[in-house]
Amino acid sequence: MKTFWILLVLLSLPAYTNPTGVMRVTIGYIQHPVSEIYKKYIGKSYADIGITVRFVVMPVTRRLLEANDGRVDGIIVTISSNKERFPNLVKVGPAIARGSIELICLTDMTCDISVLYDNRITILTSKGTMRVIESELNMSINSNVYIVDNEQQLFDMFKKGRSNYLLTTVLLDDTFTKFKKENQSVRLGSYSLYHHIHKDKVSIADDLAKALRANISMIQSFIQPPDLP
Repeated sequence: MKTFWILLVLLSLPAYTNPTGVMRVTIGYIQHPVSEIYKKYIGKSYADIGITVRFVVMPVTRRLLEANDGRVDGIIVTISSNKERFPNLVKVGPAIARGSIELICLTDMTCDISVLYDNRITILTSKGTMRVIESELNMSINSNVYIVDNEQQLFDMFKKGRSNYLLTTVLLDDTFTKFKKENQSVRLGSYSLYHHIHKDKVSIADDLAKALRANISMIQSFIQPPDLP
């Protein structure tokens, strides 16, 4: 009976070594147009140090909670300031994405930073975007904010006229570039994103960081400028 319970505990852990001696980890991520590219990059980097990866799609906040509590072993990418709210997350390697916060407006609407302080206006956005605005850009918003945590749903709602304004996180050179050109847009600021793992996996951090740097060309178009620290 004791052996049974030990086996049950081992199987419940997110990271484990299978009978062939290969470690496996579970990495959370959010659904995004560039997710598949990043999954290939992260998967290749782990494989280079002898670790296989299982990817699990999650909502924006849940992936942070799950990684911080150790129920998954890491997340593909997030901002480094999340360390304040999720202290068990460890940043690994170089910046692997450069993002910007964009205010997108219909063509016949006022489109400048004053929109953020007008309480008569409703802006569509997500929890992740709000977190970046507050912790990375140190900005506050006084307008009415309507939160939707699915990026595609946000854009669909904007296209259908649910609001004249949209605040979104944009990776440079991503698939939203054309959408931005069809409307007005104002860049509010930019920031860097990094791969993170749970602190219990810190023993692999140095080797993983080297692999992430070695494979950086796989996602180079999402890093501007290319020499981010």
